[in-house]
Amino acid sequence: MIREAVVVAHSLAAAVAVSLAASNPSRVSRLVLLAPFCRPTPQRLMLGLRLTTLPVIGTLVRTIIVPFLARRFRRQLIFSIMGPQIPQRVQNFPVEHAVQPKAVKTIAAELTSFNHAMESLAPSLNVLVPVSILHGSKDTTAVFDWQIPWLLRHLNNWDFTLLKNYGHAVHHESPQLVIQTVLCRQKKAFRQLNA
Repeated sequence: MIREAVVVAHSLAAAVAVSLAASNPSRVSRLVLLAPFCRPTPQRLMLGLRLTTLPVIGTLVRTIIVPFLARRFRRQLIFSIMGPQIPQRVQNFPVEHAVQPKAVKTIAAELTSFNHAMESLAPSLNVLVPVSILHGSKDTTAVFDWQIPWLLRHLNNWDFTLLKNYGHAVHHESPQLVIQTVLCRQKKAFRQLNA
């Protein structure tokens, strides 16, 4: 049995990691959050996903419109979600497999459940363990101004690195930096790297 661990989480999974650290600090020695998406996000900011859940029109959007857009604009979609510096192996990711109708509906339901969970957790959320955050300046998924100030209010011991010109997939864009961050503890700081 693992008694204590460094927990590394990306995007929406960062919310689970933060919740775990807040509720079981003795089991988590440190968090490393990559492009964290933790703040409850109103549906108006996720209009595309909201459309997929509507009666009648949602089926049309999930089965025809989303797959068509994924095939037609695959590369643009990958770069807009993941970032400008992703490696070739990620650029060729078959997006059409990830946007099948059931998958899209599941993603929309997941966001709704995430919002409810984080809204109820937020008033008492207080993370005492050390937290390192890596966030790309070009991240359009976990938008800095919406996510990071909210998250930092719930952390007591953190260091933050803003990666210039990186997007949402910092672990693909710079796996070596992620490994370095996991392996070495840093002092509380707010840094910008021109990586």
